[in-house]
Amino acid sequence: EGPAAGKARKRADLQERISIADAVGADVLLSIHLNEYRDRAQSGPQVFYQQGGDEGRLLSGALQQALIDELKPKKQRKAMAGDYYVLRSAIPSVLVECGFLSNAEEEKLLLTPAYHHRIAVSLADGLVEYLALLDRMKAGEKGDSTGDS
Repeated sequence: EGPAAGKARKRADLQERISIADAVGADVLLSIHLNEYRDRAQSGPQVFYQQGGDEGRLLSGALQQALIDELKPKKQRKAMAGDYYVLRSAIPSVLVECGFLSNAEEEKLLLTPAYHHRIAVSLADGLVEYLALLDRMKAGEKGDSTGDS
């Protein structure tokens, strides 16, 4: 299988993720991945959102902070805008890189069920915080539109 076939398979997988989210009427899309990089010193989870997607940016920030709070990685990355296919969904979407398989120390963690659980807890906590942020924003909008001057 050549590089073109691998790329086509990856794109089909990402499209399937978007299709599943659309089919079930999801409110958000979290596409969860493991990173790899030629610089084996790179480490830490990172969340990406589509540039210009305010709700995706808010979601990515909440998830990034929750990953930092729960996993306490050596390298504390920031959520960043990225131009990834899976982020082009109509709903708020993020790409979550849980860590680097190319980093030997982090790879050991990423292979353990206990670390999987910590990742899951952090993503759940981040989603709860995101929903709370949305509620606070909506409450603020209602307070601003009461017509009281």
